[in-house]
Amino acid sequence: MPWTASLLLAGTVALAAPRAADRPALVTGAPVVTAKKGVGHWGDALPAAPDLLGSSWYYNWGPQASRRAGKVKAEFIPMIWSGKDATAENLARLKDSHASALLGYNEPDGEGQANMSVAEAIALWPSLEATGLRLGSPGTTTGAGWLDEFMASATAKHLRVDFLCLHWYGDITAPDPVGRLKHYLEGYWRKYHLPIWLTEYSGANFDYHRRKATIEDNAKFAAESIAMMERLPCVERYAWFAPLVSADDAFYPTVALCHPDGSLTPVGVAWRAAR
Repeated sequence: MPWTASLLLAGTVALAAPRAADRPALVTGAPVVTAKKGVGHWGDALPAAPDLLGSSWYYNWGPQASRRAGKVKAEFIPMIWSGKDATAENLARLKDSHASALLGYNEPDGEGQANMSVAEAIALWPSLEATGLRLGSPGTTTGAGWLDEFMASATAKHLRVDFLCLHWYGDITAPDPVGRLKHYLEGYWRKYHLPIWLTEYSGANFDYHRRKATIEDNAKFAAESIAMMERLPCVERYAWFAPLVSADDAFYPTVALCHPDGSLTPVGVAWRAAR
C-alpha cells in the first residue's frame, strides 16, 4: 500500500502514544504458533513483535532482517521490493542466506509502490530465480489485472513462480467478510493451482467501506480468518498488516496488533490466540 512504502523508504516508523483505554495488560503465557501464521513487520520499533504475536515467520518488505532482530525466533522471509532492489549485491547476499523463500515485488501496479510494468518485472525475474530460493509472485493490489498478465508472460517464457503472493483489503463491515476472503483465495487457486501466501490483509479503513471498521471488528475478523485459512489447504502462509500502532490515523488504530512497549491491542490478543 502507498503508506507502507512511505514508512519503509523513510527508514523509521512514527509512533503515536496509544490511548490507555486501548491498551490491555501485558499478555503472559505462550502464544499459539502455527506454521502458516505470519506478520508484515518493519522491525526496528519492536523487533520481538513476531514472536510476541505467535508468528512463525515474518517479512519487512526488504531483503535483510532488522539489525535488531537477531534473537527473533520467527523465520525471516526476504523481499525484492522493486526493480531498484534487484541489485547484484542484494541478490548475491540472498544466494548465501538461509532463507527458505523470496517474495517478489510489492504492489508493482501501484504508483506509490514498486510501480513496475509487467515487461520490466519479467525482464528482471530470472535474476530472482537465480537465487535458488522458492519464489513468490509479485503481490499486487486487490483486484488488479497486473498479476494475470505477469503470470501469462511468465508461463510463456517458462519462468519459475513457486507460489502466489496476494493482498486483500475487503470491507470487513460488509456481510460475511471471511467467506468473501475465502472465495477470493479459492478463485486464485482454481486459476493457477499454486500455493497461496496472503502477504497483506486486514480490516484497514478505506473510503469504499460501508462504515469505519472498529477494533472489535478487526479482532473478530482476525480470529475467524485465521481459523478459516488454517483449514484451507491452498493457503500456505498468511500475514496481517500491520503490527504496530502508528501515527497514521487513517488506517492503523483499528488494525494494529501491538504497542511499542510490547503490550497487545485487542486485535493482537485475538491474533496471538487464534488457530
